[in-house]
Amino acid sequence: MALQWPKAGPNDVGSYTITGSPWLTGSVNVSGLYHVNFPTVTNWIHVKNNSAAASTLRVGFTENGVRGNPPSQSRYFELDQNESRELWLRAKDMYFSSSTGAPVLEVVAGLTVIEWDNYPLVTGSIDGSGSVIFAGVG
Repeated sequence: MALQWPKAGPNDVGSYTITGSPWLTGSVNVSGLYHVNFPTVTNWIHVKNNSAAASTLRVGFTENGVRGNPPSQSRYFELDQNESRELWLRAKDMYFSSSTGAPVLEVVAGLTVIEWDNYPLVTGSIDGSGSVIFAGVG
């Protein structure tokens, strides 16, 4: 009889306490919307606007949140030229857009062993798909 061990899921504490596997984008010129799909769920993310010229980068977790669609539901933060943030959170994708100028995005993340299929879809709207609603993401 073969053993069928359960796969790691969003509440698997051990998957977040071990060091994450490295993942990075390199430098990406952001003009319009840019979407990052992580191969597995993260346990930390470092985001930097590495632009040489004045620019502002919008950072969020849904397309609508970054686009401000509708404007009253804008859910993003901004990074100015050479500004960065360390985010200790679990995510499977992120969205970026240019607010001003031509920002250069760099993302480094620590990945867990939690696969996409074992993590809920992050959404800010109720669509009947069984998604988990996070009101603060847009």
